[in-house]
Amino acid sequence: MEAGVSSSLGVETTVSSSLGAMGPLLRKLDLLLAPKYQLPKRVKEGIELLKEDLEEVSSALLELLTVATTSLRAKCWMEEARDLSYDVEDFVDGMIRTRTIADARMRSARGPRVRRVKIAGLPALPKRSTRISRIETFRTLLREARERYERYQLDYCCSSSSLVTTRYNQTPALYGDAANLVGIMDSKINLIEMLAIERDQQLKVVSIVGPAGLGKTTLAKQVYHELGKKFEFRAFVRASRKPDTRRLLGAILSQVQQHQQLPFNAVPVQHLIDILKEHFRDKRYFIVIDDLWDRTAWDILCAAFPHGDNSSRIIITTENVNVSFGCCGSRHCNILKMKPLDIHDSGKLFFSRVFISDQCPDKIKEISHALIRDCGGLPLAIINLAGLLAGQLDCSELWHHVQDNLCSIVNGICTVEDMQKEILNLCYNCLPRCLKTCLLYFTMYPEGYIIRKVDLVKQWIAEGFIIATERKQNVEIAEGYFDELVNRGMIEPAEIDYNYEVLSCTVHHIVLDFITEKSKEEKFIFAIDCSQTVTGLSTKFHRLSIYSSSARYGKQPAGITMSHFRSLAFFGPAKYMPSIVKLKLLRVLILEIWGNHDEHTSLNMSRVCRLLQLRYLKVSSDIVVELPFQMRDLLYLETLEIDARICAVPMDIVRLPRLMHLCLRGATKLPNGIGRIKSLCTLQYFDLSCNSESNIWSLGELTNLRHLHLTCSATLSDEHLKRKLIPLVSSLRKFSNLQSLTLTPVASGRAPSFDISSTISSPSVFLQRLELLRPICIFSRLPHWLGQLHGLRILNIVIRDLASDDINILRGLPALTVLLLYVRTALKRTIIFTDMAFSALRYLKLSCSVMFLSFEEGTMPDLRRLKLCFNAHIEKNCGFLVDGIENLLNLHEVAGRIGKPHGADKIDRKVAEALLEEAIRKHPRSPSFNIRWVDFIGEECPPLWKQHEGLQEDLSGENDILEGRYTEDMSIPSTSRNMSGAATDSWEYNLRKYLLLLATLVATVTYTAGLNPPGGVWQDATAGHLAGDPIMRDTSYRRYLLFYYTNATAFASSLVVIVLILIVAVLHEKKKARPVPLLILRSVMLLNLFSLMGAYAAGTCRDKLRTVYSIVLVLLVAVYVIVEMVWATATVTEAQIKEEELDKDLQMQRKMLMLHATFAASLTYLAGLSAPGGFWNNSDDGHRAGHVVLKGCQDTRLEAFFVFNTTTFVASLLITVLLLYNKLRFSNEVRFHKLCFSV
Repeated sequence: MEAGVSSSLGVETTVSSSLGAMGPLLRKLDLLLAPKYQLPKRVKEGIELLKEDLEEVSSALLELLTVATTSLRAKCWMEEARDLSYDVEDFVDGMIRTRTIADARMRSARGPRVRRVKIAGLPALPKRSTRISRIETFRTLLREARERYERYQLDYCCSSSSLVTTRYNQTPALYGDAANLVGIMDSKINLIEMLAIERDQQLKVVSIVGPAGLGKTTLAKQVYHELGKKFEFRAFVRASRKPDTRRLLGAILSQVQQHQQLPFNAVPVQHLIDILKEHFRDKRYFIVIDDLWDRTAWDILCAAFPHGDNSSRIIITTENVNVSFGCCGSRHCNILKMKPLDIHDSGKLFFSRVFISDQCPDKIKEISHALIRDCGGLPLAIINLAGLLAGQLDCSELWHHVQDNLCSIVNGICTVEDMQKEILNLCYNCLPRCLKTCLLYFTMYPEGYIIRKVDLVKQWIAEGFIIATERKQNVEIAEGYFDELVNRGMIEPAEIDYNYEVLSCTVHHIVLDFITEKSKEEKFIFAIDCSQTVTGLSTKFHRLSIYSSSARYGKQPAGITMSHFRSLAFFGPAKYMPSIVKLKLLRVLILEIWGNHDEHTSLNMSRVCRLLQLRYLKVSSDIVVELPFQMRDLLYLETLEIDARICAVPMDIVRLPRLMHLCLRGATKLPNGIGRIKSLCTLQYFDLSCNSESNIWSLGELTNLRHLHLTCSATLSDEHLKRKLIPLVSSLRKFSNLQSLTLTPVASGRAPSFDISSTISSPSVFLQRLELLRPICIFSRLPHWLGQLHGLRILNIVIRDLASDDINILRGLPALTVLLLYVRTALKRTIIFTDMAFSALRYLKLSCSVMFLSFEEGTMPDLRRLKLCFNAHIEKNCGFLVDGIENLLNLHEVAGRIGKPHGADKIDRKVAEALLEEAIRKHPRSPSFNIRWVDFIGEECPPLWKQHEGLQEDLSGENDILEGRYTEDMSIPSTSRNMSGAATDSWEYNLRKYLLLLATLVATVTYTAGLNPPGGVWQDATAGHLAGDPIMRDTSYRRYLLFYYTNATAFASSLVVIVLILIVAVLHEKKKARPVPLLILRSVMLLNLFSLMGAYAAGTCRDKLRTVYSIVLVLLVAVYVIVEMVWATATVTEAQIKEEELDKDLQMQRKMLMLHATFAASLTYLAGLSAPGGFWNNSDDGHRAGHVVLKGCQDTRLEAFFVFNTTTFVASLLITVLLLYNKLRFSNEVRFHKLCFSV
């Protein structure tokens, strides 16, 4: 009996494509009938009768599913029964939810519980009567369905030939070396010969052409991995039958410029071409474009690849001969035509997948050879057929069934593609129902998409395809289904880790076409292309997938009733996304959205809180996501994954009772009380710099946590970081079930380092992955408790010193496959790896300024990749002495990174490189190697931009490993989680922005005031005056001089600030100058503001009273600022500054306050100099030129204007001064005054 099958009725308890929701529905009805729900008598009786009717229909449905071929009438009846099961389940889910909410409210209510009083004679509540009415309606529909089943005599169909199905083998998906690939060696040699990377210096394009399923992608992938390390830049991208050139160019750019996250969906195609062309100029690059169907797409893509004499290479795989000719031009010698496997290689491939060895048992040898011959040498068909028969050696009925069907297929089919589809249909029909459902679910993803295993597992569980058993958890069962589909060849591995386990996959377009048609037949999933016209759905589907094959041509799907969909997947621009308001039955919501950054700058997800049945929510976007204010009503939500910037995380997220997986980007502040989510198993990107200390303390309450990924997106001071690490270390001791612990480094700047050897004791014994990355966490020595973690697979830590005997702590770990050690001090003695040590290790990286290693015979028997990073010293054997590399018998690849210490020159590096090459060439297998020169490898960790520049190859190699990938098959990197941007959010960066804004506005108003001086100008040349001269200069010469010089000083100092910020910033981008220190900028701006006060006083004060008032205000401000600066300097610490700068709300308040103060100062300055009513421009009729017109006629109004305007001006400048000096911003007194002034 299959996994997840009820023992009582033989009805599966999971949702499936063939049974619909029939299985879980019967289980939920049993749940409703339990005593704890206390249903009213009539409702309970109705539920019992409804369950009986459902059991009759489900048993009839199960009988029809055992038939090999069914009539059209039977298919229609099965479709009706499935739809009915979904409708009934939606009704039952509503009842369960209502009761759950009522119980929760009852438990939260205080005081004694009062039982309801029943009064005879009163009618039943309307709600109860509605339930009873709906139950009766469903019963009627079920009885009618059963009657039609008997009337159509569908039970006679069940007596016909039964469907032969295979067992579920429950074996992990294991993929070995590339060397074990069959029938590829000759084609690989020919392709490498065509590429001629050592002979031809010009850009060369080589195409691989042939029908689907011949192994073109496999061949290109193997050559890419073998030769890729010889190029400066490389990229492997997959096209499709409807290629989007923008996304292809963006995918290439993301692989060759991994440290720059460009939202390519919003960038014009020509701009992407220009960026790539400039990036590849005078560089050596290697590009593989897989499965290209359109020659027009190539004409666009090729413009991004500059011609040159650097031996750059491009490989194209295609099924279209015209495309191959178009890519290679007239050079037909650059086209490799794939051929089917010969009978020998076909047999070798078939037997290696069906049996443990390549030997075939005698009893089925004849059948096996017949099957191999009928496959026609097509690798995809052989793999599918072998996957069907693997582990079924004792089932002779299945072998003969496959032989008979395959014989009829070969005799009736002429084209290769049609034969492969018929073989797929044969393999599909023999799948267990659980695997059929999971396979059809791949229709939710567009062609060419890289699908992660962890995502599929969560989605299958949320859909109800997986139910835990007494022996296995649902995650184990789901992972087993995935592995079985890989083993059967239904899906293709994309990423493989060092344990040879498949982490992600793709679906071949032939398989995708097949399962898409099957999904439509069974009304399981409906997939829509936004660029195609969809008039509507004539039948009822329950899952919808919308994707955009063209960002330019598309529209929002119309004519589709959305209310009954249980799952929605959308991949495309935000403008095509349908509304989710009516999707009240939704269980799974997958959104991958990109905006154009003009029309759509944010994604409003506020209405997702109305999807009361939601189990799974994943959003990936390059625009800001706005989550709802409250999410507490999502009682069933299990997975919340947002790979995008978030405005704010809902405060009540900590009240979600079933949340198991919370994955957010770095630099995201979580609400306090995260420890209340007791069900949490995965917490990804918990940011130490954004979250409070109390929230870090509460992590220890998450006792069910399995995977914890910590990050630190901002640079913290020593004291502040230490205060964060203390509660973190305390929480780590409480994680008894933890399997993965990762702490990524800061995103920018230079972070402090701490010796955590004495603080971290032995973590969970179940730990499989431990990565405490530099530069935050340092161990003085290898801790002894590492030797107790027998399940540890990946270890990546930094140690201060590595003694010769420390390595013995790790030598006996049976599961350790990846080891990365960064040693901050030079090795004093040779580290010896002894016999039989590190039996499972497959990747080793050692980084140390001076390196002495010795590998004895028999050590690391399974090591595949070795990476050594050291400095080329003048003495000490050039900093490198490695002996015994030839004893690493399975070594495939060696990477060397040679740094340049102080005093070393190019010759030292060449000597070190020669020593390393000599050690490698002793190896009998001649492993591939690549050696590069990098910056100094020493005790200090370089800043992040330097790591990207100097160690870029590690981002494409090492980081793939740290994500669990196997670099021998890393064709497409998974979606990168962009945690950059912390540098642009730092207080220093914001302060420079404030200074630039302030200087610009001051320059504007002082420039205007200089051209239009206070008091106006003479309009004519009478009385000895020159027309256009300032009136103030003749009427009040000293005041005019004071105004002129202070105004000019403010104007000039503003220009100085602008030049220092903008010009030097441009030079700093090109690494030609350093940023101007903030102390200089603040000092110049302080002079600017006090000059502005002087100019204001000189330009507005026209009598003694006003002069005294202005001078007193300015002096009070000056004295207050000096006192506060002295007090803040003595009391406010840098740690307090850093901590409060992480408060996003406080930063927003300061930003708004600075804007208001700056604009207020600008307006009041100009208003004070110009004065309401204007100035007299002559001295006729008793007036005095240059004086305010309102003087003498509206003195009270004028005085009021002067007092309020002057007070506002001085107060605005005071706020500005306080915000410019970082320590003043953090005193409580200053914060109080700022609030008063803002009001």
